[in-house]
Amino acid sequence: MKRFAFVLGLAIVAATASQAQATIVYQYVADSNIYSGPAGTVTATVNFYLQETVSGGSASYIAKDGGLLDAAFQINRTAGTGFVASLATQTSSTGTFANGLGGVSGNFTAAGSQWVMQETTSTSATSGPLGVVTGNVTKVLLATGTFNLGTSPTTTLVLKRKNVGTNTQTFNSGTDLDLDQTLPDGTVIIGAGDVANQFPITLNTAITVPEPGSMALCGIAACSFGFGAWRRRQARKAAEAMVEQPVV
Repeated sequence: MKRFAFVLGLAIVAATASQAQATIVYQYVADSNIYSGPAGTVTATVNFYLQETVSGGSASYIAKDGGLLDAAFQINRTAGTGFVASLATQTSSTGTFANGLGGVSGNFTAAGSQWVMQETTSTSATSGPLGVVTGNVTKVLLATGTFNLGTSPTTTLVLKRKNVGTNTQTFNSGTDLDLDQTLPDGTVIIGAGDVANQFPITLNTAITVPEPGSMALCGIAACSFGFGAWRRRQARKAAEAMVEQPVV
């Protein structure tokens, strides 16, 4: 009997530990952290997603709770002159939030200003967008857009949760995925609004210029090559002259 109680206790502890380790992390992400090119260049299409990463045996909460009801994010500029050239929601008839409501607003007139995107699943829908699953990661497409790289060497942006108003919520229960929280089953959610989950983006127009030391080395190498070629030509001429001398 004691042995049975001991084994049962271990099983409960193991189950509790496994449950405590179940974690889901949400983050707004783009295709890349860095976009580079000549000044004034407009990038190719950039995709913006809500990314869900599960671990510790947890399953996708987006799928479990009927997809997304609505979503919102913003892009802040902290330095530089690059800007959002275009931004479009996925509420068209063929979009992720098909036939839903959505809007885009904002400007980058000064550092610290922002662009905001928000959208809602159609009122006639029975579920929301579920995203694309790859391994333990799910990505729900929220918007597409482009960046103008601007004229400054570097522009820094931050992709993050929308500061006020509409949040990103699941369809069935309306769980706010921007917030850190623990679900009733013990699964820990690290929300997309967590400061540690903000997604940095760099727009880079800087052209790499060789350092003076590197240029000097290249010059020395070129001179050495030229001197070597000259010596070989002189040696060849001397050899030819010896061959042409008449034998006395």
